[in-house]
Order: sequence, then structure tokens, then C-alpha cells
Amino acid sequence: MQIDVLKDGGATAVLSLKGVSPSFVNALRRAIISDLPAFAIDEIDMLENTSPLFNEYVAGRVGLVPLTWEENASPDARVLFSLNAEAVDAPRVVYAGELTTDDPNIKVFATHVPLMKLGKGQRLRLQGTALIGTAKRHAKFQSAMASFGQLPEFKKNAKCDKCGECVKACPQKIISDSIALTAPEKCILCEECVEACEKEALKVFPKEDEFVLFVESYNNLSALQQTKRAFEAMKAQADAAEKELK
Repeated sequence: MQIDVLKDGGATAVLSLKGVSPSFVNALRRAIISDLPAFAIDEIDMLENTSPLFNEYVAGRVGLVPLTWEENASPDARVLFSLNAEAVDAPRVVYAGELTTDDPNIKVFATHVPLMKLGKGQRLRLQGTALIGTAKRHAKFQSAMASFGQLPEFKKNAKCDKCGECVKACPQKIISDSIALTAPEKCILCEECVEACEKEALKVFPKEDEFVLFVESYNNLSALQQTKRAFEAMKAQADAAEKELK
């Protein structure tokens, strides 16, 4: 297996994987989505709520707020969060960043997320406890997203006269004037270029063992770190299965 990083944007990454099967890449995708432990506010005590939203709605929104991750955190760690918001003189928006924590290492990651709008004189006070879990238990523990596609095989034959019709037809605008793909990872295999070529000089088809993987992280870990954690989770599961067979 060969892995190349095509783009590292910190919270996002694009990787190419060669010499693997579709089932392997899909297993990696599922591990990134479902098997990575993360903190999420899971238990909430509503102390005061005079907002228009029911307690259950507020709890659901607070639970989905992305929190930071600490690699050395104990599996049974419990982190207390508090929120004390009030619209004194005028209506205002309450943001996730107003949640305070008793642990400086575990805090709100996406502080700009709006939780609700309070009307003048309305107040919201609550306490919540963040626990560690995975998205297999609940979506609020999901800390990354991933998707994948097959890389294209782009071939032209001697009939090609570089008329440029395929260049115009490509919705992704990734075919150069020399009739070559400039960014294969962006190809969606729509075959618009093939249909536009009246001379039937082009062929585009998916490669059987080459894929492009798109990863996005929702917390303080980078997309590449999340991918590494997913590989470690897959290895742990494989080791456990092997142990059962001995």
C-alpha cells in the first residue's frame, strides 16, 4: 500500500491510496467516522431556562458542540461544563464559546457555534458533564468525517487533435490544453469529456486499486492525525480478532 498526501490543510486533508481494495478504503472511512473516541457533553442539568426552547432542544444543541481532545485523557474522565447566559437590555445570541470548563485541556473547540437567541430578560443556566465516547454510540461523539472516490484512468488515442471540446465540457475544469488531467483527485468520472469528443479519442474509467480520500476534522486534531488514529483503531480491532482465533 502506498499513501500520498495530496493536500494538508490542517483541519482538512486529501490523500491518495494505491494498492488497496474498495473494501479497505471504506473500512478506513468508517473508522474515521465511527471509531475515534471524542469528548461530548452527555449529561446536562438544566438550572434555569426562560428561553423559547424546550430543555430537550437546548440539551441536544449543547451536546453537539465540538470539544477538544486530549490524548492522555482517562477513558472514564468526566469534565464539568457550565453556562450562565442572560439577555439583560436587548435580545442576543448565545454562543458555544460561553460554555466554561473546569479542565483547561478539555474545552469548547468551535466557539462560534450559535446555541440560541435569548429575548430581552430571558436567561439560561445549565451544567453539563462531558464524557468520552464514539459515534457508534451517538453522533455527538463524531470528531471527523471522511469520504472517498476512485482515481481516474484518463487515456487519449491517436485520433485526438486537441480540439479542446473536452476541455470546455469538463465540469471540474481539470483538463489542460494538452489534454491531460491537472488534478486527478478532483475528477468525478462523469465522462462529460468522453461524450464531448466526436472523434472518440478519449477514455475515462476508474482505477481498480487507486483511491482518493477526503478527511475533515471537527476538533483540535488535524485531519492527518485523525486518519492515523483511525488506522490505529483498525489495527487494534484486527489484533483482537486474531487473538480470538488462536
